[in-house]
Amino acid sequence: MLISTPELVVVQTYPAHFYQTLACLRNIRTLNPKCEIWLFADNFSNFSWDNYISYCHEVYRDLVNKIVPFSDIHVLYRLRNWPWLRQQTNKLLLDKVIDRTHWFFTDGDVQLRKWPAVDRVPGIILGAYQGVPLSERDPRPGEVSSQILFYIRHMLGGEFGGFWTKDDKPITASNPPVKIMQAEIIRGLRNLIESRFSKSLVDVHFDLRRDTRMAASEWDLIEAYRQTVLGQAPVWELDDNWYETTWSADRELGKDWFQSRGITINAEIWQLLPKTKNYL
Repeated sequence: MLISTPELVVVQTYPAHFYQTLACLRNIRTLNPKCEIWLFADNFSNFSWDNYISYCHEVYRDLVNKIVPFSDIHVLYRLRNWPWLRQQTNKLLLDKVIDRTHWFFTDGDVQLRKWPAVDRVPGIILGAYQGVPLSERDPRPGEVSSQILFYIRHMLGGEFGGFWTKDDKPITASNPPVKIMQAEIIRGLRNLIESRFSKSLVDVHFDLRRDTRMAASEWDLIEAYRQTVLGQAPVWELDDNWYETTWSADRELGKDWFQSRGITINAEIWQLLPKTKNYL
């Protein structure tokens, strides 16, 4: 039974969010001092330095119960050069690592004002749908909704009828980067995909790495699976006043941003951080 205050919180991070993750972890501890926190740190990132994980242990040690480097999830090595696919794929493998029925997931650059409602799916309304048939050509910039839709239909076998809408505009679960996750659902989704393609989920995503018709959205894929296969249509939470996120790298925010929040910056670590959030 899902509860309003989660017993386990999973945070996923990578080096560009090193100090934002510290702020995120402190935020979670403030909301729920007794919860268990697991941190998944992407040390396959091109931004990672040799002792990145050691610094994670040092800086976060009083806030987390467990740190899992991506390098411990060996299958992700195949996606080592594809950061977006790698980080999205990891979310769909968490039940292999976490022995729980459910948990709350957040990216490391999120600050929560409260826990989201357990019976609603966080999402945002996109701009006007630019539904060019992507089987005919690649999308032009800005056709993210078309790319996500193509991805969902590819993964589920074309069973998904189309985007959820409000006021004729598509709704996506891809933002905010938080979700109450259920092990049974991601396991069922992964089994369906692996059965369809006769290969692992990692290999399916590896095959998509250069396909510009598609944009991997693990949250939208989960919701499409729930609706199409399990008959669980999402009840949306489209109000964003319960969280905030920066969409920036630590160094883009600047030292003052952290110091105003009571975070002391280590000069050596700061110089190791990437200057932008660029995934290249």
